[in-house]
Amino acid sequence: MGLPKFYKWLYERYPLISTTLDSMSEMRVDNLYLDFNGFLHQFLTCDDRGNIQLEKLMNNIDELLSFVSPRKMFFISIDGTSPAAKFTNQKKSRFTTVMNYENKIHNALTPGTELMFKMENQLKSFLSERILNQTRWKKIKVVISGFDIPGEGEHKITRYIRSHTSNEETHCICSEDSDLIFLSLLLHKKGITIIRKGFFRNSQTKFQTLFIDLVREYLDLEFNSLSNQKCLEKYSLPRIIDDFVFLTLFFGNDFLPPLPNFKIYNGIFNQILLFYKKIFPIKGYLTKGTEINTSNLEYICEKFKPKHLCPNKKKIKVNIKYPFYNIEEFKQDENENKNENQNENQNENENQNENENENENENQIENENENQNENENQNENQNENQNENQNENQIENQIENQNEIENQNQIENENQKQNQNQKQIRKKRNRKKKTRPDTRDKFPQQFSQNKFLYLKLLESSNIEKEKEMKIKQEKQKEKEIKKREKEKEYQNKHMNWKKDYYKKIFGIYHIGIVRKMCMNYYEGLIWILNYYHGNQFSWNWYYKCYYSPDITDLKELSKISTANALQQDIPVSPIENLLIVTHPSDSNLLPKNFAELTTNSESPIFEFYPTEYLIDKELDIYFLTGIVLIPFLDVEKIIKTARNVSKEEWTQTQIQCDTQSRLSTMLFFDRFTKSVQNILFTCNSDTKKEDFGDIDEVINRYYFTAMNESNLNSNEEKSNLNSYQEKSNLNSYQMKKNQI
Repeated sequence: MGLPKFYKWLYERYPLISTTLDSMSEMRVDNLYLDFNGFLHQFLTCDDRGNIQLEKLMNNIDELLSFVSPRKMFFISIDGTSPAAKFTNQKKSRFTTVMNYENKIHNALTPGTELMFKMENQLKSFLSERILNQTRWKKIKVVISGFDIPGEGEHKITRYIRSHTSNEETHCICSEDSDLIFLSLLLHKKGITIIRKGFFRNSQTKFQTLFIDLVREYLDLEFNSLSNQKCLEKYSLPRIIDDFVFLTLFFGNDFLPPLPNFKIYNGIFNQILLFYKKIFPIKGYLTKGTEINTSNLEYICEKFKPKHLCPNKKKIKVNIKYPFYNIEEFKQDENENKNENQNENQNENENQNENENENENENQIENENENQNENENQNENQNENQNENQNENQIENQIENQNEIENQNQIENENQKQNQNQKQIRKKRNRKKKTRPDTRDKFPQQFSQNKFLYLKLLESSNIEKEKEMKIKQEKQKEKEIKKREKEKEYQNKHMNWKKDYYKKIFGIYHIGIVRKMCMNYYEGLIWILNYYHGNQFSWNWYYKCYYSPDITDLKELSKISTANALQQDIPVSPIENLLIVTHPSDSNLLPKNFAELTTNSESPIFEFYPTEYLIDKELDIYFLTGIVLIPFLDVEKIIKTARNVSKEEWTQTQIQCDTQSRLSTMLFFDRFTKSVQNILFTCNSDTKKEDFGDIDEVINRYYFTAMNESNLNSNEEKSNLNSYQEKSNLNSYQMKKNQI
């Protein structure tokens, strides 16, 4: 299943990553891969009598090869036993869909059922017939990774691409699982295309393709701005992609529930991407391969505060009883924002009015100065006229000194003309400057005459400035106080919500319990990184709670040991997998002794198979169907009980399946001899491709060691293992091949 709504988010954000193709446009690739279980759920049908029809399924495989033409190989991957981390999700889906008849049929597609035996045998016969009779099939290798091989179908595909293909080859994968998008990105290889489900109904129907190369380019454009900044670490696209995939883990998958209120469609994923861009220059990357930078993760968990108000309010489901925020608070926040905007607009208008008043005062001061200068000029002109009259009288009275007086008058007239010119120049300069009377350099003479007026104006302007500064400081303080109050309210509400949340889960709020929950969740993050990268992981590790912790509680992560999540062990058998996840109404899918474990009230594991139970849809932690409120799985107890049951009534095929699930199997179609060879062999972590001589391809190389005597539960299993090892002898296989 993967992460719901992620493909929709990806397509809406990066629309060019996908195109539609029809039957007229054939896609040519080197290798074609089919996630067969998704194909089964889509095209598996029944007739009126309830018999399963497989013809339509096989015809759709033919139709798939008409759309996509592989040049080298066609790889069919069937889901084997899953890691224990997925058992909770599998059991939830079966308990929530048990009332639907069609879903009951799909429940029979679990590894270990008779239907899967029948399905795989018919698939082999169908493929062998196609190879013998059709030229298109003769040119390619066809490989089946059956349900008896542990691992999910999409992980088998990516493991093969990572280990046995070159960087120059092109790949097309037919799958509906969104996990495959993350797995393909983490391969860091070019030429990968994914075909989405629901587009193979007839030859005229279009189908949709997702180009992983374009997704990589879009992510490069999304985060490329970080390469131009001064960052703590150098920009690297592969590591950016690793961090991008890591951030999606908080929103849930098949192995961990999502963090509370973390959903793709409510905008929080966009917010956390923006927050990552902000802290990247300071903090650097979150991951390095399968290692987590715990200090950076703790910083995000502490500082990231998602805004739960989304523009698309119709799609948000607000929990009334246990709200993170309720609708009334949304309205209050909106009203506060509106009031703040109105206050800001009022402040802007006040500032504009103050500026206008200042300009008016400046104009008044300039007009007063001009009037004063005009009055001075008039007085000077009057004085000049008086002086002239006096000179005339002097000339009449003093005739003797006439020559001397004339000389003096000439000198005075010249001085007066110079003074008038200087005054006119000063007036022009003052009109051009139009500055405030803040300095004495502007009107030195007038300032000395009207100094008290100017001092009052200066004092009043300074007082107004001080008032403005005080008002601004008070507003800033008020804003800071409001922010602090909002943060306190947020923290108080968040703390109250957390207490209610944990009380609902555990019945009590206890820090020690929450701490263990966070440790188990952090182990899950490490486990998923190793599982996605194809590294060593524990088949028997699982998250031991239906719910996830709050993001603010993920602290002191560096002190947590992750040895349990990476412990090397072996997977459970298909029968044990079926027993763990089945519903009591589907007990007919199990052998008789195993079926009684789910229906007999005296069974030690009867408590894990109730017929009446509640489904919690209130918190909406899981994606669509809620949480099935049944006792949480104790995988160790169920497996221990199952292995104590006698195997006498098992069919021979079920015994083989139980043994083969611990081996690695290859089904190889020889394109030269046109014959089918089924080769079984054991392999361990030291097995290399060159160790198999002339075998063209080695499929599904596992890193867990082969079974030894201490792992086997009965003499019958040991004899079966020895027989399989004899069949897997490479020398005998080489002899058979030469004989053919």
